[in-house]
Amino acid sequence: MKKLIIKTAVATVVSVLIVVLALIILLTAFSPKTLADFNYKIGNERLSVYYEELNYKKTNDLSDLEGLIYKINEIDDYDKCIKYSKIMLDDEGFNAFAKDKKGYEFYLVSEYVVALYKTGSTKEECLEKAKKYLEEETEIQLIQTVLDNDK
Repeated sequence: MKKLIIKTAVATVVSVLIVVLALIILLTAFSPKTLADFNYKIGNERLSVYYEELNYKKTNDLSDLEGLIYKINEIDDYDKCIKYSKIMLDDEGFNAFAKDKKGYEFYLVSEYVVALYKTGSTKEECLEKAKKYLEEETEIQLIQTVLDNDK
């Protein structure tokens, strides 16, 4: 009788693990955004970024890229910040996307430039990148101030 109970318990645990694993695999393949949101809510930001990356690669949508960049900046992953900020800034639909988002272009450029600076670029190189994307002299001066007070 005892062996039967143990076998049943083991079979139940194994079955539950298989179902959970299958669910994670299916969500990863078909809805990585769901897993990204779940992991973010439970405080696992790095895994959330991983699933956000999968989601962006699946959709190639600027809204998904925006969410990915916000989460990347929260975990201070400067290499990914550089990679995805540049993709966003160089996208031909970026101006239309950022048009209704007051200050978003400045936010994105400043995060991009600070990430460049933190990964070894000089202040001069960073300011040149900022000038490439920003037109307002006050915004460029503000970025220079941030770089002067950083590191």
